[in-house]
Amino acid sequence: MSKQTRPMLGDFYRGTETLASDPAEFLFRRVAQAEALAHLLHGEPGEAFRAKRDEIQDDVCWLLADLLGDCRLALDAVTVRAKTANIVPVRREVRA
Repeated sequence: MSKQTRPMLGDFYRGTETLASDPAEFLFRRVAQAEALAHLLHGEPGEAFRAKRDEIQDDVCWLLADLLGDCRLALDAVTVRAKTANIVPVRREVRA
């Protein structure tokens, strides 16, 4: 009987894509991470976060800011690659 290996949860989030190698995949991953974090900080789930020490709250907000900064860099890289390939990327409005 062959033993089938199951991917670990972290395998889905630890891609080898970097901003330089695949900016679109990098952007996708960072947006997903930022969105998941934002869901934990907002509304009813955010009550537990707001009960944490100020230092922890600051560090988590810093993490979210870094993730969104990565998103901006990746979006710029995707846009440059699209212009180089004569593809016009479609920017969609963000819904609240």
